Amino acid sequence: MKRMHVHVAVENLPQPIGFYSALFDAEPAVVKPDYAKWMLDDPRVNFAISTRDREPGLDHLGIQVESQSELRDVYARLRKAGGAIVEQRQTTCCYAKSEKSWIDDPAGISWETFHTTGESTDYGDGTGERVARVAHEKSCCAPKAAANPQPAAIEAAVAERPFNVLFLCTGNSARSIMAEAILNKLGAGKFRAFSAGSHPKGQMHPETARLLQSLGYDMSGFRSKSWNEFAKPGGPPLDFVFTVCDNAAGETCPFWPGQPMTAHWGVHDPAASTGNTAEVALAFKDAYRMLNQRIGIFVSLPIRSLDKLSLQQKLKEIGRTETATAKSETA
Repeated sequence: MKRMHVHVAVENLPQPIGFYSALFDAEPAVVKPDYAKWMLDDPRVNFAISTRDREPGLDHLGIQVESQSELRDVYARLRKAGGAIVEQRQTTCCYAKSEKSWIDDPAGISWETFHTTGESTDYGDGTGERVARVAHEKSCCAPKAAANPQPAAIEAAVAERPFNVLFLCTGNSARSIMAEAILNKLGAGKFRAFSAGSHPKGQMHPETARLLQSLGYDMSGFRSKSWNEFAKPGGPPLDFVFTVCDNAAGETCPFWPGQPMTAHWGVHDPAASTGNTAEVALAFKDAYRMLNQRIGIFVSLPIRSLDKLSLQQKLKEIGRTETATAKSETA
């Protein structure tokens, strides 16, 4: 069951504690030298106050959940709401260990979604947050030294990390592995590509291997694997997830670390092709060509200068353009 969260910054604790205890007809569940919290059941609210050298008043709002499944549900709502989502992941904040993400609403109020996994003896300083999180000055647990970072320093730090891209298909034996290979070649230094499947075959299709070897790819890093490897704690924070088969696009995906942007870039399945050896090989080459063209357009996008909505539209357009091209060639 979810719980509304309200965090108010105050100048001192004694007077506010007395006021809110009377208002809620309940004593705080947690009292620290710089923090107090009420866990109310009617209504279900996690109401907190703190003295952290911040301007008195509403600090932020949030939604607290009680399970990973609820957390996935709320994260899906964040994506649907739109706006820039900043994933803090595992962190220590407000004397608790939590997994959380942040988003600003249209009024500029910060909202956090979080699942608390344990207590802490320290208030916390945002440990575990990613570089982009430093720019979020409204975080109640942002490191004080980074409260007013220089824009150029933030931009440089973010630019140092390549974009992580995951390609998905059902079997992870042909199309997604081709896409992984292509992006790591065309986007070297700017992108880092991975591939996985919802129901992996466990081995690469022989024709995929023959084609990539003939094109000079290093085959040592390719393997067929489950998409669950990328949903586990400690997995790479993903920036983009692209499905390259219709079956994978229709399945319920795991929760991806990083809150990535997604798009469907469907390509016909060469592994389903029938005919003689030459005809099957041609089907794999055609799938490779379509992926290569599509990924070439992707790597040329000015990703860092586009706003989220514009970028999402361009990602969708890439998929539609390729589909239209494929139809015209087979008509």
